[in-house]
Amino acid sequence: MSCVSGEAAPTSLPSPPWDWTRSTPSCSTAAAYAEFYAWPQPWGDGGGHQELSARAEELTDAQCAPVFERALTGPERAELATLLQAAATRAATPA
Repeated sequence: MSCVSGEAAPTSLPSPPWDWTRSTPSCSTAAAYAEFYAWPQPWGDGGGHQELSARAEELTDAQCAPVFERALTGPERAELATLLQAAATRAATPA
């Protein structure tokens, strides 16, 4: 099973130290994710759920933000944001 051209998708989570930027496939479609997670067919196309998905992301952000604000200082949050952006960039870059 593969989501990145020519690269086999992992079959389990990596052992410590984790490299989360490479622990899941770079799948570009819902079907690719469904295949990776071995969900049974038929998968459907997700039509009509984009707005619900976007709203779920917004609600998750709204619920998580206060936790990070209480747990981390301003500079720590800035560092985390930088690290997360770098990880997202690396994950989006084919190996």
